[in-house]
Amino acid sequence: MEGVSDVDSFTINGSKFGIDGNKSRLAFARTAGGTFTMDLIVYGEPSTYARLAEGPAWSWSLYPPKFYLNDYPVPNADGFVVHLTAEDYEDYDTAIYMMEHNPIESVVVRVTHGSRVEARGKVALSGRMVEFSICWTAAEAAA
Repeated sequence: MEGVSDVDSFTINGSKFGIDGNKSRLAFARTAGGTFTMDLIVYGEPSTYARLAEGPAWSWSLYPPKFYLNDYPVPNADGFVVHLTAEDYEDYDTAIYMMEHNPIESVVVRVTHGSRVEARGKVALSGRMVEFSICWTAAEAAA
């Protein structure tokens, strides 16, 4: 995916927050109809966040960022790309949390072989839209 690196990272507006692999999770559930849903929760790494929060760009925040996309329908649990639509933001629980649930848009999520996650899009912070990207290999995708 263009603009996303192969190293684990959670970047917002150029600031690299790292990823807390102990708290982040990727999980799939099979529905009664045989399709799948995905829960994707990615947390910024606390010590990296603490260093960034010492500067003026992030001093207003109290917590590392948390991206979440819950109970989202996906074609399978083995590899796919989804482009969230305007309706998806209304119908599914998704945002980036930093002091409040910040709306996201133009989000594309790619999961490769059930464990490599790449996501990019825009998030509303302090009244303006800024870019974010996530690149993370989940320890194990729960199914």
